[in-house]
Amino acid sequence: MLSNDELDGLVQYMETRFGLEPAFLHQFSWEKSARDFWMMPKDLLQFSPQDSFIEKRGLRAFNGDKNPPKPTTVFIQRFGRMLNKNVIDLTTQQFQLILDKKLIPNLGREHDKGFVILKRHGFALGCGFVRGEDIESQIPVRMLHTISPKFL
Repeated sequence: MLSNDELDGLVQYMETRFGLEPAFLHQFSWEKSARDFWMMPKDLLQFSPQDSFIEKRGLRAFNGDKNPPKPTTVFIQRFGRMLNKNVIDLTTQQFQLILDKKLIPNLGREHDKGFVILKRHGFALGCGFVRGEDIESQIPVRMLHTISPKFL
């Protein structure tokens, strides 16, 4: 289980950095694996008989190796509509740089160092990271390959 202090820190970070309402994260149960934070419905175990096999009990929401924890691409794609701070809606040229695995120059000037949410046409794609004046995509390459060229 995620300790109350760990959950409180995660809630505060997500509210401060991305504008996520604290009540949203509190409606889930949380577990911590060796390096990740997993979220699941609070009533999940009610519907899972003890003798059944559960491969994954929830959504891998944060990579806990980082400080602060990095929201996963899947978390951002599912809940990105709820995030309203440090969000960047990419232009066609900026999006193409991400597809080409290049830094987006000069876009980091408007944001503090750290994670940002990258969107295209209002759809949350995943995380970026502000490095100086540039932004580096944190979206896994395997997920970038699934994006249609029509999305440009």
